[in-house]
Amino acid sequence: MYVLFGTTSQTISTDNQLKSALEEGFRWGGNSIECVQYNNKVLLMAVLPNDTENST
Repeated sequence: MYVLFGTTSQTISTDNQLKSALEEGFRWGGNSIECVQYNNKVLLMAVLPNDTENST
């Protein structure tokens, strides 16, 4: 379980699938469990693969 935060102008929901951007494309990133969004700020709880780097 990870807590993620960031900014976006798009509406985020728990139906969204998470993906990691890589140089050669995208990788499945995990599942969103809970999301709070206010203006452009997002706080998200997600289940991510065990080999996910903290800097991803």
